[in-house]
Amino acid sequence: MWWEQNRDKLEKLPNLVVYRLTADDAQALGGLASRTMALQCTIQEGEALITGEGDPVRVEPVVLFGA
Repeated sequence: MWWEQNRDKLEKLPNLVVYRLTADDAQALGGLASRTMALQCTIQEGEALITGEGDPVRVEPVVLFGA
């Protein structure tokens, strides 16, 4: 939904890459959110591992637009 609303303006940016997360991945990332959160992200072979105070979250973002 967000992409469709902003697509016309954003597609003009030459270096922009937009990634899409699944609803499950977004919900899992929401579980890491806290008022004083500190997150670390490791990206390897198209997969991101986000760690914080809860269980680590592994996500595979999909390129929606760009390289």
